[in-house]
Amino acid sequence: MTPSETLKAFFQSKDIQSVLPSEPEYSTLSTFYQLQDPQRPIALVRPRNEDDVAIAVQYATANKIKIIIRSGGGDLYGRSQAKGALSIDMREINFVAVDPGCATANVGGGCVVGDIAAQLAQHGLVTSFPPIPTVGYTGWATLGGYGPFAPHFGLGVDQIVGARVVNGNGELIDADQKMLKGIRGGGGNLGVVVQLTIKVYPLQKILSGLIIFDSTDIASAYPNFIKDYNKLWANGVPSELGVQPVVFNTGDHGRQFGVIVVWSSPDMELGQTYLDKVAALGRETMRTVKGMTVQEWMEINKGLVPYGVYGHDTSITVRNVTDEIAEVIGRNLAKMPSDPSTQFSVHELRGPSTNSDEGSVFRARDPHYIIELLGNVM
Repeated sequence: MTPSETLKAFFQSKDIQSVLPSEPEYSTLSTFYQLQDPQRPIALVRPRNEDDVAIAVQYATANKIKIIIRSGGGDLYGRSQAKGALSIDMREINFVAVDPGCATANVGGGCVVGDIAAQLAQHGLVTSFPPIPTVGYTGWATLGGYGPFAPHFGLGVDQIVGARVVNGNGELIDADQKMLKGIRGGGGNLGVVVQLTIKVYPLQKILSGLIIFDSTDIASAYPNFIKDYNKLWANGVPSELGVQPVVFNTGDHGRQFGVIVVWSSPDMELGQTYLDKVAALGRETMRTVKGMTVQEWMEINKGLVPYGVYGHDTSITVRNVTDEIAEVIGRNLAKMPSDPSTQFSVHELRGPSTNSDEGSVFRARDPHYIIELLGNVM
């Protein structure tokens, strides 16, 4: 038997689905955010539970095969795939179980963000989330976990209170405090995370949407906004307010600058007051902000970052967006390619997220901005 036939036979004997590159369903199952990377694993395996994951790791270890883990497949740097590796596709392990006290939830290692949001919504709960529902939650949360809820609830790493892991020997273990510290910021470097226990919070609805500003002069739109936004922030912005500046291309209206806003408090009246303050930082041309559930918010955001694009993404971290940095950004936004999947956005770290946490190896806790450049084409 060839190595591929041996692998296929082994997983069939364990009743675990495996898919070789030569099989028709391989291309469907190996869809990623970015498609240009030619690296192909030797096979995909699709475990249905933690015991299946342990079997896959034991097989790979015994046969000296590299392992790669995928859930959402949205990693910006293509780490969901690797040549010659065994790809463990975690997407079938997508359970969400809320504890009776509604303070924590156990989530499967293959959950995408939308899975968790939908289940938590049934209990009137949320947690810290990124805006895109197709993102794999475990990878996002364990490697930092930025997003518009972070100023209020903390980063993704701050939500993790427990984990179950399959280690390099294929053993299933409950993470102790030392391992948890490594998982919070170190991702899956200590093993395959098959379950996380995370904090959850009561919240029925949010105020969210897009505020678009006059983008006739795109080179000055962002610099003018961030200068006044920094003043607003210096005077005190509630942690419940998340603001993400974005520049994107539209077919009919050209390049547009705006901000995605999220107000994560039941006090909608106070939220509206601060959204009006944000809108006053430029000449507002459109506003789509309204009350909605987190699940509804994610459905709206689903099309913002399409899968199946070609290109490269990168990010730059700065302590402050100074006038000089803003001018450089504005000048280059005027030259940004016009493809709909080419985008610019800015994430910020402030509020509870900046609290030093000795229980985490994620140490980037000073207030800062992450400038995100999505250099893709459809």
